[in-house]
Order: sequence, then structure tokens, then C-alpha cells
Amino acid sequence: MYIFKNALKNISRNLGRNILIGIIALVIAVSSCVALSIKQAAKTAQNEGLKDLSITATIGVDMTKIQEQAKNDGQELRQLMQDRPAITLAEMQKYSNSSYVKDFNYSLESSISKSDGIEPYTETETETTTTGDTNGFKVGTGDKKGFGGMGQQGDFTIMGYNTENAMTSFVNGTNKITSGEVFSFDKADNSCLISDTLSTFNNLKVGDKIKLSNPNLSTETYELTINGIYSTTATSDNKMMRFSASQDPANYIYTNYNTLKAITNNSENKAQKATDQNETETTTALRYQTSGIYSFSNIEQFNNFKTDVVSLGLSKDYKIGRA
Repeated sequence: MYIFKNALKNISRNLGRNILIGIIALVIAVSSCVALSIKQAAKTAQNEGLKDLSITATIGVDMTKIQEQAKNDGQELRQLMQDRPAITLAEMQKYSNSSYVKDFNYSLESSISKSDGIEPYTETETETTTTGDTNGFKVGTGDKKGFGGMGQQGDFTIMGYNTENAMTSFVNGTNKITSGEVFSFDKADNSCLISDTLSTFNNLKVGDKIKLSNPNLSTETYELTINGIYSTTATSDNKMMRFSASQDPANYIYTNYNTLKAITNNSENKAQKATDQNETETTTALRYQTSGIYSFSNIEQFNNFKTDVVSLGLSKDYKIGRA
């Protein structure tokens, strides 16, 4: 009792100071509680966000591993890359059968040149160059192992998609249809989309036909019908455009997968082949690259897929990366 009496006397004797100390202590306690609550809420929101976030991924050659092997074994990087071509569409589709995959889409990309009725849009003079493993159309990145020969870069980049969902630049709003409509995806109907810049530059409209050619064999031509015209907010890489107008977003031509696949198949059937002084087989066939995008409901499904594809036969020379 004596202790409590003295305590009360001390409090009443320095009432103002003690009230101030009490207020400070209360503020500190409340602030700490609020900070801990915010931290916990943020962590919970992050976990929930990752759980519900839609994840996309691709499968490609593990370049880091190949570069390390080339360095350690003294082998040529080019040869190692040729020994490990990109996985084929058939293989991509096999891995898409994993129970963890929500959706799977694929596309085909090639480089093609002008012929009758169309000229590439360009703001600066371009320099003609040949391209090999550095231009994005790597030898052996098609549906079969390719040849070692170099190929001419075309005036346009042409993309073929299997579904509208695969056209990510249109899905995310980078590209928008301003006239006409998107082509059908179920058959090779030779219809396409061109940019509004390209259509204005060539005085083209929906329904007009354009003729394109193989940059490696100018007599090999293909006729497409403009099904729609799009605008784009994509920015261009001036350094790349200096060497090829095909790198300008205005010179991207879009079609469906079946149409472009029919073109590349025809090109391979008509190809002129030869063997150079290094005993490397060369071909005039259009270079092309097949890409697949896997979609997952959440990060957990994505992580499970990375383990599952190994059991489905994916070599350790390939890796799965976020798209």
C-alpha cells in the first residue's frame, strides 16, 4: 500500500510531464500496431496477388548453359546451338498437355520482301545486309533443324498466329484495328493485317491485294489480301531499322498461322539448295521461327509445370522462362 501511495504522489507531483510521457508512449504503441497491421496486410495482398496472377511462359534453349559448355569444352558456340535447335511445335503441344497449363498459343515469324503493290515504310535509308544467327531467325529454329547458310533479311516482318488470344500486341492494346477486321484462324485464306502507316504510304485499303517475295529468291512470290488495317503505339529501334526496314513496327504484317505455314512449306519445297566451301548446306527457303506461349492460372501452377515438363521429356538443355 505504501508503494502505491508514493507512486500516486509522484504522478500527481509531475502531472504535466507524466501526461506528456503517457501520450508519447500511447502514440508509439498505436503507430507500431498500425505499422505491423500494414505490413501483414501487404504481405497477405502480395500472396493473394501472386496466387491469382495469370502467368505466361515460353520454353527455349538455355543459352547460359550452352555458353558455359562452349567456354569449358572449347567448342564453337554456333555448333552447340545447331546441335540444340528450338523445340518443334509438336513438342510444344506435347508439353501443353500438362495438367498445370491453362492455355497454349503459338505463332510463326518470318522475314519477307516487297514485290508488286507495296513498298516498306521507312524514315531513313536502310543498309542492305545478310543475316544469320544474330538477326532473330537462328539456323535451326524452325520446325526442323535448319541449315548453316546465311539468309537475306526482308523488307517486312510477317507474323502468323493460331488464335486471336495469341496476338498479344492486340490483346494488350498496343495495336488496334481501325478498318476492316481480324482474319479467320481456321484455314490458310491468305488474308492479312497491315498498319495504317503502311496503308497510307502505299495508298492501300481493305480488300486490296499485295504481293510479297522471298528475300532469298525474288521469283518466289505470294499474294495476300488486306483484311484489316491497324494502328500501333509500338516504338521502333532506330539502330535496328538502319539495317532493315522490317524492324519498324509499321512494317509488321499479321496473318494466321495456317497461311504463313503454307507459305514457309511452299518455300521449302521450292528451295534451291547448295553446299558451300565449308561443306555447309545452304538453302533459299524462307527462314522462320516458331514460338509457343503457355498460360497458367497462378504462380504455383507455373512452378509445378517446370517440374512436370521434365517428366514429359524436356531436356535439361532447355529452360522455361516467364514471357
